[in-house]
Amino acid sequence: MAGERTARVWARIAAAHEGDGPESLAALCRAAVRCLGVDGAGVTATSGVMAREPLCASDDLCARLEELQFTIGEGPGGQDFAFGAPTLIPDLESAAARWPVFV
Repeated sequence: MAGERTARVWARIAAAHEGDGPESLAALCRAAVRCLGVDGAGVTATSGVMAREPLCASDDLCARLEELQFTIGEGPGGQDFAFGAPTLIPDLESAAARWPVFV
């Protein structure tokens, strides 16, 4: 089962690949946007609570949001790392009390 899921994920990343180089983080972000029906996607490397580095994003807005949430210490990304699962917020306005500076 897990092997089949992994193969499907890699197939989607390969389908989103552009160019002649190896699959990339950019292809991963494009695949996430296409398959998940989201507006944007980003990849951030982390090592512990404080060591985080945004690596790639699907577009300029997503890249700015990735950087902003780690710069100000607010936003869904930090919560993702804390709980090990995505924080799904359909409308950021609804999270203004939770992350006032980020929103």
